[in-house]
Amino acid sequence: MTHKTTFATFAIHPDATPEEYLARMAEIQAKRDRLIEELVRLERRMDRQLAEKKQIDQHIRDFDVGYKKVVSEEHFRRYREIADRGDEAALIKFFEDSIRAREARMSRRQAHQ
Repeated sequence: MTHKTTFATFAIHPDATPEEYLARMAEIQAKRDRLIEELVRLERRMDRQLAEKKQIDQHIRDFDVGYKKVVSEEHFRRYREIADRGDEAALIKFFEDSIRAREARMSRRQAHQ
């Protein structure tokens, strides 16, 4: 008994006529085809999401390289700690605080000139 035969045996009433059997098999095949289409759609979506994630990861690596060049080692270390935790709110606050601190330093420099 093959897998298809076993499935058909449980899916179709034993007293089914040949026409009923064929109709049920057509329903089963149509459902299988829909499931295959859904699987293909999900695989494509996963492929797109993976490509987007790879692109985002590359942007993050590029940002890290550039950011590391313009900030202190300690500042970059704190940034990476927060980024590695994945705490978006803390990361936003970190950058906001960094921007405010930079603006304050620039204001003090301009005041001394």
